[in-house]
Amino acid sequence: MPYVTPYTFVAGDPLTAAQLNAVQANISYLKSPSTGVVNVNNASDYTTTSTTLVDIDAATLTITITTYGGRVQLGFTGSVLSTGNGANFDFIIDGAQAGGNDGLISVGTATDGTYTVRSANCSMTFTTAALSAGSHQFKVAWKSPDGGTIKLWAGAGSASGKDTHPQFWAREV
Repeated sequence: MPYVTPYTFVAGDPLTAAQLNAVQANISYLKSPSTGVVNVNNASDYTTTSTTLVDIDAATLTITITTYGGRVQLGFTGSVLSTGNGANFDFIIDGAQAGGNDGLISVGTATDGTYTVRSANCSMTFTTAALSAGSHQFKVAWKSPDGGTIKLWAGAGSASGKDTHPQFWAREV
């Protein structure tokens, strides 16, 4: 049930069951807004060399929720490895990028003269503008800025402590 604007009571107005039920419905809505969560535990990890933003996994890392006309908070976290100069990530909202040409965040490599760090944690959140009431689709996309291979560990039992599990969530706020 969608959130509805509460009745403005005036002194002397009789209180009706419908008015009380509307208050209860609003409390229930605020307690349990439209939400979707994906906890990844795959048989294999994800990889890409694409230099343009592509879905990480259009089947698994996609959330569709029905909103009531509010904003939606999105979150994604995971562990990545790059053989090149990092990785770029973005959310795709109803087919459109949330960030600019290179996405919302860039997880890069770093060199201190002795060694190069190529593994990193990726975490991003984003709050949309108010969306129209109805069904909306959210995805996570990535790209390699230089065509190097990017790996996102996905619970595949990888060795050396890399059996990590990405999470993606969407929640109307």
